[in-house]
Amino acid sequence: MEELLTIGETMATFTPGYPGPLRYADNFHMRIAGAESNTAIGTAKLGIETECRTEKV
Repeated sequence: MEELLTIGETMATFTPGYPGPLRYADNFHMRIAGAESNTAIGTAKLGIETECRTEKV
């Protein structure tokens, strides 16, 4: 079976609930971001055994 280990940081993105000037946004959606996290999520969905390592410094 294939395996994948990603090493890096997970980030969060906050996007407004609707298009328009940011100063008028009254709600935001939080989503997971970061190349390593996105790769780990995608490969896990494909059935590949995946592990993501991060370290808080």
